[in-house]
Amino acid sequence: MTFSLTEQSISLVYAVLLGLALGAVYDLFKLMRLTLNNKKWLTFTLDIVFMLLFTFATVIFSMGYSRGSARYYILMGEAVGFLLFRFTFGRVILKLWRKILPVFRKNIKIVTEFMRKTLKKLLQRNNNILYNKDGKKDNSPKLSAEE
Repeated sequence: MTFSLTEQSISLVYAVLLGLALGAVYDLFKLMRLTLNNKKWLTFTLDIVFMLLFTFATVIFSMGYSRGSARYYILMGEAVGFLLFRFTFGRVILKLWRKILPVFRKNIKIVTEFMRKTLKKLLQRNNNILYNKDGKKDNSPKLSAEE
């Protein structure tokens, strides 16, 4: 099974494009971590998900473009595309996100506070299911009128 130079070149170009796409996914995960205050459990989970996604994409790509065999130039092409994205578009996106993030967090806080207050009012009106009239959560057991 030999590959012509043309087939190898096409595979390399597509591998670089796959690396660019995986770089975009990595930056998306990084933006999620920044937005959610970079919690350790989130970082660990997103890193595991990214590694599985990267592995899956590489295996599927190798099956389609190199007849199922792992080729070093495909891995190098993915790495070049990934690094190309990270050090060009990734830096620009990160700088923009750091400027937008405080406004984003402020708006999210306003929306969630509004939703919380609205939900609390709805629950208070509906026969005091979860709240007493003074607004405190009702944890006492309800006694029926028959007892």
